[in-house]
Amino acid sequence: MNCISKSLACLVALSMIFSNGILSQIKESIPPQSLLLELSRDAVPSYKLKALDFETIAREDEQNKTSTRDLRFAVPREATINMNTHGEWLELEGKGKIWRLTIESSNALATILEYDQFHLPTGSTLHLYNEDRSHLVGAFSSRNNKGSLETPGTFLSELIKGTSVTLEYFEPFDVEHAAVISISRVMLAYRNVNHIKKYKGFGDSGACQVNINCPDGNAWQTNKRGVSRMLITRTDGSFWCTGNMLTTIQGGFRPYYLTANHCLGTSYDAVGTNNVNAIFYWDYEAAGCSNPGSEPASITSSGAMLVSNKADSDFALFWLLEDPFRDAGYAPTYLGWDPGTSPGAGGAGIHHPAGDIKKISLFTQTPGSNAFCDPDLTWNVVFNHGGGQFSSTEGGSSGSALFDNNSRVIGQLWGGTDLGPILCNGGPECADPSDDRSYYGKFSDSWGDSGGKRRRLSDWLNTTCTTNTSHNFNVTNTAEMFYADNAVTSSSGIFDNSSTRATVVSLDGGNRVDLLNGFQVDGSANLFIRNEADCPAARQAAPDGELVADAVQPSGLFKISNESIEE
Repeated sequence: MNCISKSLACLVALSMIFSNGILSQIKESIPPQSLLLELSRDAVPSYKLKALDFETIAREDEQNKTSTRDLRFAVPREATINMNTHGEWLELEGKGKIWRLTIESSNALATILEYDQFHLPTGSTLHLYNEDRSHLVGAFSSRNNKGSLETPGTFLSELIKGTSVTLEYFEPFDVEHAAVISISRVMLAYRNVNHIKKYKGFGDSGACQVNINCPDGNAWQTNKRGVSRMLITRTDGSFWCTGNMLTTIQGGFRPYYLTANHCLGTSYDAVGTNNVNAIFYWDYEAAGCSNPGSEPASITSSGAMLVSNKADSDFALFWLLEDPFRDAGYAPTYLGWDPGTSPGAGGAGIHHPAGDIKKISLFTQTPGSNAFCDPDLTWNVVFNHGGGQFSSTEGGSSGSALFDNNSRVIGQLWGGTDLGPILCNGGPECADPSDDRSYYGKFSDSWGDSGGKRRRLSDWLNTTCTTNTSHNFNVTNTAEMFYADNAVTSSSGIFDNSSTRATVVSLDGGNRVDLLNGFQVDGSANLFIRNEADCPAARQAAPDGELVADAVQPSGLFKISNESIEE
């Protein structure tokens, strides 16, 4: 039966297969043409990768084992794959043409594709799926472009479980230009992604972990919405970490995201390589307290610009290139923060240990500082839930925030230490969490640094920018002020993008600001664009400030310990 007939049975089958896309990145709800037309897959060319050497991988993981809390789960294979040199084109009468290619490794658990150039014309689509299409993502479209046709941006597609992944690109006859799809690296997963019917780290964390929607997480339901799982690709493989949305002193919706510097490895630095290949998994959690029998859905966004990072306090601050709120439809909490040096007793950590669903860890003591075994510039805690129950952090928890008793971020997870019979013996593993001490790079030490704005948080979160461009246009319904890291070229940059995306302000260098769907521009003046890159540097001066606002969208909960002054 051809699916073009659109019989009830066929549509039901399509909806079941395409429902896998609920886990995928920003996409269009369009099935692949090969599925609609029931095209044979027998003739699709294959690009074969060398099988994984598990003994070598195990030796590397043992040699690289440290007390840091990131977790490698995939190894890289360099590649040079593009639409001109690989794959096969097939003409579709009256519709356009498709390009297909299968990339396979005989013993990989999943595959992640890293693109050095990616740009799709309007109207075209790209799907990815495994051998039996039990895992399908897409359709990717021009909405996923991050550069221009002349200078295509990079892209990262989320992992596809199984030993192979097929790319299927559809191009209508009337597109304005050809697509650019160039794959420079393939990541092959070997653990924490596929256990019988489970994948992507689901169910892999230790028995001591507590789901975020258990009673222990009741007081932290607002904070949890600012925390996501992060998949980051580096030259040495793919890693699970955790990160957190942050608010600013102005309480805006700017997509700043805090994680750990060591999650970057040696592949990225704010002074140099700014674009980060990463995928962010939002709302990846159990609906209740018990571990679910099947993996929960999540919302994802991809791509980031690294604006600041520092090794000694182990922080990295991203500007997310796909905003989880405006692009992915997920409303996060923009978390508050405190760069003070005297936190009170009690608080929490919210994290994704082993790349698993979201967990909550509670502590009751005052965070310690620079204890034996711990690095300098860290807070340390033992997670004690009371009643003899302890929890811990694990690989994949790296970058997760430490919250004080006022729900403010005071640091991000660096690593941990097992304080058992042999002091400083490895990191926490959840086997005996009462002996596990986790340590966090101090927000107070990340706040200011003599290395300038690329090595501190203050310039980005406590900006004193002046408006460098204003437009004499009015937004007809209540709107937040949107910010960008580039200057608006002219007032003519405001235009209607489509019925599904609203008013857009075009920015220099190919960047842009998208207003929420339904906004209209028609009249006098209150749309302002601020240039983040030109913010003057900030320094600190006493005394402490006071608590402002609260930790819910649209503002945030933050405490500024020192007033800022311009240089």
